Amino acid sequence: MAPIAADFASLSARTTPARALRPARLLQSTALVLVLAASPALAQTWSGGAGGGNATRWDHDPNWSGNAEPTVAGNVTIGGSANDPEVRAGDNDAVAGSVTLATGGNLTVNGTLTVGASGVTLANNGGAAPGSTLTVGDNGTLVSGAVSVSEFSTLSNDGSVESNISNSGSVTNTDEIVGTVTNNIGGTLNSTGRIEGDVSNSGTATITGSLTGELTTLGGSTTVIDGDLGTALDGVAGVSNAGGLTLGNGATLVLDAGEALHTAATGDTTIRGTVDGDVTDAVGAQTTLAGGDVTGDVTVAGSLTSTGTSTIGDDLTIERNGADAGSVTVASGTLTVSGNGPGPEVNVDGALTVNTGATLVGDVDLTANGSGTIDGTVTGAVSNAGTVEVDGTVTGALSTGATGETTIRGTVDGDVTDAVGAQTTLAGGDVTGDVTVAGSLTSTGTSTIGDDLTIERNGADVGSVTVASGTLTVSGNGPGPEVNVDGALTVNSGARL
Repeated sequence: MAPIAADFASLSARTTPARALRPARLLQSTALVLVLAASPALAQTWSGGAGGGNATRWDHDPNWSGNAEPTVAGNVTIGGSANDPEVRAGDNDAVAGSVTLATGGNLTVNGTLTVGASGVTLANNGGAAPGSTLTVGDNGTLVSGAVSVSEFSTLSNDGSVESNISNSGSVTNTDEIVGTVTNNIGGTLNSTGRIEGDVSNSGTATITGSLTGELTTLGGSTTVIDGDLGTALDGVAGVSNAGGLTLGNGATLVLDAGEALHTAATGDTTIRGTVDGDVTDAVGAQTTLAGGDVTGDVTVAGSLTSTGTSTIGDDLTIERNGADAGSVTVASGTLTVSGNGPGPEVNVDGALTVNTGATLVGDVDLTANGSGTIDGTVTGAVSNAGTVEVDGTVTGALSTGATGETTIRGTVDGDVTDAVGAQTTLAGGDVTGDVTVAGSLTSTGTSTIGDDLTIERNGADVGSVTVASGTLTVSGNGPGPEVNVDGALTVNSGARL
């Protein structure tokens, strides 16, 4: 999974409301970390095995070099041992200036261990398995200036870790991490608990718990969110993906107000669950709505593909940035765009494609730069100032503006209007309603108009209809003529009206 990157300068570098309300215990622990950092250094090494039933006790003096438990000044080294040290449940006074777990070294914390600013290092000097292991038990608490996990080393947290973490090995969290987590290239993060801080992923991350900070994934990474992330009262402070990000089926990502799930230029995001917020997609990015839903706006400057049955609660905007045209393809299933106010729900300055068998529900507006290919079905009105080809079905009115060009080979189940300067071609297509032409309409092949055909004149602007070939049948919608000409009508040789 993809790495998640952010600025991890300090635990207090960001002050979201959730982090501003950290327990007093953490504030007290942070103060103690600062005291530890100011203390003179003293090297201490774990030996273990002393005193029978005390052989693994951190607080048993004979288990340490110098015959003394580490103090705030202790720079502690723990290597491979037949009696791995444990901070036992009820022991809440264990301290050290720094802790290094050398290759093969293991430490279990079931009480409380407070380590100075130099923090805890899970080392792997040999560069190969096995590394070292730090286990924080159900009732354990580790407070540290930092935690660094090297390749092949493991941090397993079933309690509370109050520290920034840099991981190149393996981190598993089932309870609580308070601090930023940087998952480096090659690192694996699996969190089913709570992370109160930012997560930056450059490796592989699976998050099925909660996150109150920002989630950033970097190129080459893979991130999977398989649980609900954030709540209505405590949303995620934005997600930026430049790697691979998957929001699993049934999972919900709740974003803070005004925040978005953003896919950057190299990113690939798949949404199978629900994004409670906005989604943005940059030039060069790929977003897939694989049966997932978005409650807010979706803005696409790169590429978005919809498969399955998906909904967008607000508007869908397809952007164009110079030569870079954003594109949306409804590849299969149904994409419903509900919109957030008056006006069209789908705004196209780039390219929109609705594949055969697929359905887009929502009114569509295309600018002069926009293009639409409708091989499936659009349920809604289409307003075109760009280029639209209808080989499928539009269920609603289709209007072509002054700069627009529309070709109908399929069916428009509604009225068609053609403004001054517009060009509409009935290329064997059919219209069930009225057709009103103030610009130009050409009919080729065999086409029908279910109601009336009206050719307008607007001052010096003369609407024109040419039956160029084939047969155009106008059925009319009541008494009186079916074709009403105030402009120009031409029926070419061999053609029939």
